[in-house]
Amino acid sequence: MQYYTNFIGSPALFSDRNKINDIQSAISKLPRFSLFIFREKSFEISKKNDFLHSIIKQIKAKNIRLFIASDNDFYSKSGSYNFHFSDFDLRSNKINLTKILHRKKFCRQVNISYACHSLKDLTIMNRSIKNVIDYVFISPIFITTSHNCRPLSFVARQKILHHCQKTTSALIYALGGINQSNLYQIKKTGFDSFAGIDFWCN
Repeated sequence: MQYYTNFIGSPALFSDRNKINDIQSAISKLPRFSLFIFREKSFEISKKNDFLHSIIKQIKAKNIRLFIASDNDFYSKSGSYNFHFSDFDLRSNKINLTKILHRKKFCRQVNISYACHSLKDLTIMNRSIKNVIDYVFISPIFITTSHNCRPLSFVARQKILHHCQKTTSALIYALGGINQSNLYQIKKTGFDSFAGIDFWCN
């Protein structure tokens, strides 16, 4: 599969045990140096540890960059340098970004990714956070089984995309309902790469 070669950034896979029956198979389809967002909010730390342990060798063998999502405690215990959060996490105050930002300040290996679902949430974000984000995921681009909400309109997603391009140096990813048929559209409208769940399970 050569669909990823025309993008600036490597593709990404979001984990979701409720949707992915065979996570090893999904990871095997990722090209080397891809991104893997470990997002299992419903799991207790012990289950997260077991799940991560079952796939960590496969991830390391392909030089896949592992991100821990929305969980400061598990992030500190996982051994990963990379952290992912969303606008929902910021609004609910469920994460402590101060520790993550402090670690990134003194460690070049730390990468931070952010999932954005509206222009409003992006524009109110503190500039000090914007300046250190390495990856932005704009979602949902198309109809997806992961969210009950409507996908962003073309105008809305392009506004978010252009705002990101002007205010951050991050790579910008399309997320939500991505498939082989709409990849060209994603590339044509200016995204640096794409991410998905179902995409890697088909």
